[in-house]
Amino acid sequence: MLAQEITHYIKKPQEGDNVVIKLDMAKAYDRVSWAFTCIAMRTMGFGEVFIDLVWRIMSNNWYSVIVNGSRHGFFHSTRGLKQGDPLSPVLFILGVEVLSRMLNLLHQDQNYKGFHMQIGGPQINHLCFADDVIIFTAATRSSLQLIMKTLSTYEVVSDQSINKENSHFMVPTNTPMETIDMSIPIHTMASISPPKTTLNYIKRVTTDFFWGWDKEKKKYHWASWETLSYPYEEGGIGVRKLEDICKALQIKQWWNFRTKNSLWSQFFRAKYCQRSNPIAKKWDTGQSLVWKYMMKNKTIIEPHITWRVHFGNILFWWDDWLGEGQFAQHDDTINNLNNIIVSYFLQNGHWNETLLRQEAPLHLIPKILNYKIHYQPGMLDEAVWKPTGSGDFSCATAWQICRQKKDSNNINSYIWHKHVPFKISFLVWRALRYKLPTNEKITTFGSSPVNCSCCRRPGKDDINHIFVNGDFAKYIWEWFSAPCGVYHKQTYIKDILYSWWGMENKNDVHKLILQAAPIIVCWNLWKNRCAAKYWSKQSSITRVKFLITKDIYLLINTAYSYIQWPTTWHEMIKIIELCKQDIRIWQISWEKPPQNILKLNTDGSALINPGKIGEGGILRDHKGELVYAFSILFGNGSNNQAETLAPSHGIEWCLQHGYKKILLEVDSELLVKWLQLTAKPP
Repeated sequence: MLAQEITHYIKKPQEGDNVVIKLDMAKAYDRVSWAFTCIAMRTMGFGEVFIDLVWRIMSNNWYSVIVNGSRHGFFHSTRGLKQGDPLSPVLFILGVEVLSRMLNLLHQDQNYKGFHMQIGGPQINHLCFADDVIIFTAATRSSLQLIMKTLSTYEVVSDQSINKENSHFMVPTNTPMETIDMSIPIHTMASISPPKTTLNYIKRVTTDFFWGWDKEKKKYHWASWETLSYPYEEGGIGVRKLEDICKALQIKQWWNFRTKNSLWSQFFRAKYCQRSNPIAKKWDTGQSLVWKYMMKNKTIIEPHITWRVHFGNILFWWDDWLGEGQFAQHDDTINNLNNIIVSYFLQNGHWNETLLRQEAPLHLIPKILNYKIHYQPGMLDEAVWKPTGSGDFSCATAWQICRQKKDSNNINSYIWHKHVPFKISFLVWRALRYKLPTNEKITTFGSSPVNCSCCRRPGKDDINHIFVNGDFAKYIWEWFSAPCGVYHKQTYIKDILYSWWGMENKNDVHKLILQAAPIIVCWNLWKNRCAAKYWSKQSSITRVKFLITKDIYLLINTAYSYIQWPTTWHEMIKIIELCKQDIRIWQISWEKPPQNILKLNTDGSALINPGKIGEGGILRDHKGELVYAFSILFGNGSNNQAETLAPSHGIEWCLQHGYKKILLEVDSELLVKWLQLTAKPP
């Protein structure tokens, strides 16, 4: 990303043009000089004992050459690192570090002019990643000569060799960046947001692969990729849209930019935010695509970022540390929007109320004064990602924020089980949506209607006939349903599946059977139908019963391999009924607090998470007698917010009424971890 951003302004006027050089190292690992590596380690301060150990590992290389199947010679190597050795990448990077420092020293030469960079930002003249090196410089004769001299010196001392044929350079008047033939093209280095045309192409190829080919011809796509790209519980097949993945990674870009002081974030700030805060900044024509996406998505991301104050180094106006949003955007009447940090308003770790009343928004001063600061001098303030309980950023939660959601449905979740192969569950998914190539469906493509091939009394070849209403299907369902205690007279596939999935289970094995058995039955009914239609194989109830029983046996034997399972259906059911439910009993009872101590029990919840939240609590003394109780409705929030607000309100009431010895009991494990500081609270 940083390389892409630097090259974005390659046409920036200077004394001569800018140039980007991409180096290719020939046989980089194989040419590493052992002596050079040891000298580099010694210069960097590594101990002699450690260097000797590394030398022994590197130099213990002997080779033979196999010619026509016979081994010849046994000779000692003099250079190179063993690829696959976990130590090799570290040793190689130590050697490249020498080149990096040599290139950095060029800034001290008055004849060297670097690539145009923003004044006040980091002056970068190269980037390295393993054996990939990109150099940024001005296209002046003196600068290029100094770089070539540096590279030649590095080749001599390290025994490395630059492959000039496979190295490339780019200047403003040269071929466009995206058409340069590189092993790692500059325009795609860290390209997290590919163009829509690229995403559409990848999606098209993926879709064609998913549905398959028939004699070099694409098969019909029974459902769009957009329909498939949802979680199981929302009616999809668990794949994610490329657009949503890219957007989640864009959110990660903004998080890293706002919360980390890395080289690329320093560069972006110097390039775009020297005169204004990133929160107030807007994208302008001519700025890079990466910055455009960051500006576009920041309004989505910022409400999910808050800050925990330790020393007060974050910005008072522009960082959301109170949980009320940025103060700069909270009140249009505020004129003095500067870069004052929070510690400006602190005095010995406490708020300076006089300063606050002079500059802070008046309606927020009471909340600011009530804000508890965990003052720790020298400890930087922390960014907290609200969607996770730990406060750490994750792409999974970012994806949940940016994606389009559908309502969850239990039937969508029941289709999928970790012990059932994907193709079997996917068949049921298609059957429930009438997206199978039945004769009824094929007639819409111009084919003549044909009756089913699986029953003695042929009927209409549609989904419900094949899976539910046909004579063949009815017999199979009755055979497997009766021993399980499932009785149904349904005429639709959805209803017959509901009758299995909605039945109360007796134990975990029974639960597995109720979920997976109807899926396996559907799979074998469809296989029987296709065998009769396309392979002229006569329908056989005996064969289908055997195949279903075999599949169920494999399923439960995989899930519960420690049980000796019979191979017949009715015997399986007898064993399943003998299985005992794994019941764990905990005695839960309220205990009175010690004398002179009050016990506060609280709870909170959201109607929909997130949604409208409420809280409640009860305060009792050592006799168990009621002291105080409350029940409060709030606005919108999450379960975690409700669980946190409830004890906060109860403790605040206790302190206001002079009760200081309080024992708090809650049922939120996450809240307990926050209070014990074993997890990072938001």
